Amino acid sequence: MSSNIIQDLPKIELHRHIEGSFHPPTLFQIAQKNRLDFPQEFEAFKEQLQFPKDSKPDFALFLSKFYNKWYNDLDDVYTVVYNSFLNIDQNENLFYSEIRFNPFHFCINKGFDPVDTLKTFLMAARSAIREKQSHTKLLMTINRGFYPEERYMEVFKQFVDKVDLTGIIGIDLAGDEVNFPPEKFQHFFQLIQSHGLPATIHAGEVTSADQIWTAIDKLHAKRIGHGVKVTDDPNLIAYAKEKSIAFEMCPISNYQTGAVPDTANHPIRDLLREGLCVTLNSDDPTVQNATLVDDYNACHHQMGLSIDELKALNLNSIQASFLPPKEKIDLEKNFLQAWGKVTSAH
Repeated sequence: MSSNIIQDLPKIELHRHIEGSFHPPTLFQIAQKNRLDFPQEFEAFKEQLQFPKDSKPDFALFLSKFYNKWYNDLDDVYTVVYNSFLNIDQNENLFYSEIRFNPFHFCINKGFDPVDTLKTFLMAARSAIREKQSHTKLLMTINRGFYPEERYMEVFKQFVDKVDLTGIIGIDLAGDEVNFPPEKFQHFFQLIQSHGLPATIHAGEVTSADQIWTAIDKLHAKRIGHGVKVTDDPNLIAYAKEKSIAFEMCPISNYQTGAVPDTANHPIRDLLREGLCVTLNSDDPTVQNATLVDDYNACHHQMGLSIDELKALNLNSIQASFLPPKEKIDLEKNFLQAWGKVTSAH
C-alpha cells in the first residue's frame, strides 16, 4: 500500500472541540482588529497559539492555549465560528463528525447574552456546514468550572424555549475533573436527558476510574471522553463492554496533557483488541499542532494497528455516534463503500 493511504482513508470522528480547532488566520485577523496582546507576525502568533510540537507533556501549558478573549462583539463570534467550521477538515477526509462547542466560551469574557450567543454560533456553524456540504452534527459542551449547575440548568431551559436546537444531538461535560467531579452536575444531566439528548462525559483522563463509574451510573453517559484510566479497573472494562459504553480516545492529546506517558503505548490498541468500544479522535487539532491524520499515523506506525483495525475503530465510532439507528445504518454502508474505494486504489 502507498504511504499516503492514512491521509486518504475516510474518517469518523466523535471528539473534537471547535474551540481547539479554530482557524489560525482568522484568529490572527481578529487579534489585530481588536488590538489584542499577540505577536504582529503570523508565524510568531501561531507559535503562541499552539502547543509546541515535540514538547514534553505539560497539562498547564496545554490548557493555557484556550483563550476566550477574542470577541468584542457577536460579529467576531460569527466570523471565528464560520471560518473555523469552513476550514475544519484540512486534508483529513472527515466522512462524518460530531463537533462539540461550548456556547459559554464565546460569551463569558464580555458578558454576551447566552441565548443571543448560541443563536449566533448556530447561524455561523450551520452556514459553514451547508456551504462545505459536510456531514457534521453538533454536541453542546458545558465546562465544569465556568458556572454552578443551577446556572447551567437555568440557561439550558432558556435555550430550549428560545433557540432552534436542530443539529445538536448530544451534551458533553468537560473541564476540570479534579475540582468538579461528575456528581456535581447530576441534576443538569437529568434535565437534558428529559429532552432526549444523550450524554458524553469527560472522565478518567486525569482522574481515577471512579469518575468513569460515576459518569455512567449517575449521569447515564453513553460515551466517555478520553477515559484512559479505564485500564485500571477490569470490572469497569467488563461492564462497559456489556453496556456498550464507548470511549472517545485521543492519543496525541493524551500524551501532550500527560494522561499517558507516550503515544506508542496508548491503551487504545489493547482496549480495541480486548473488545471495548474505543474510537479514535483528535480532540483539539489547532491547539495541539497536530491533525487527526497524525493520530492515525501514531496508531498505525507506533502502535502497530493494521488498516483493518483502523477500520474497526471507525465502525465503533459509527455505532457510538448519537445518530438515529436508520442514519447509522446508512452511514456505515456509505462509509464501507468509501473505505473500499480508498484501500483498493492503494
